[in-house]
Amino acid sequence: MILYNVNKEKRIVVARFKGMERAVDASLKQALDPFDYGDVMTVLLKFDRAGRYNMTGIAICHEDDIWDEKIGKKIAKNRLLRQYHVLLHEVLLGVKKEIEKDYVYQMNKLNSRINKYIKNSKKFKNDINKYVKPSVKME
Repeated sequence: MILYNVNKEKRIVVARFKGMERAVDASLKQALDPFDYGDVMTVLLKFDRAGRYNMTGIAICHEDDIWDEKIGKKIAKNRLLRQYHVLLHEVLLGVKKEIEKDYVYQMNKLNSRINKYIKNSKKFKNDINKYVKPSVKME
């Protein structure tokens, strides 16, 4: 929800979000629909501590222009939404980095398990060959 503060004397319209955390969270859940990552909230909290949720869209009417509250609200809203989409883009990039880190970690873990299995299977094969003699002679 967008709240507007209109000051006719100063010819300024300010637009702000109310309930920004829920709006960003809903957008992220929609963007990351097939995924279920708890890292989304940690990335959002980083942005919250940095004060990025305190976004405002400001429209100032020049002295030579005619005052129109509707146009001022549209301009302020567009400027606010531009900041919102930049924030959402940055958050999604952060989530993407978290996913990539997790992917690389899981692949390295899997690779080390495979290498360990290969090493142990070679050792087991060598041990078997020492103690088991074929019952049938192969030609």
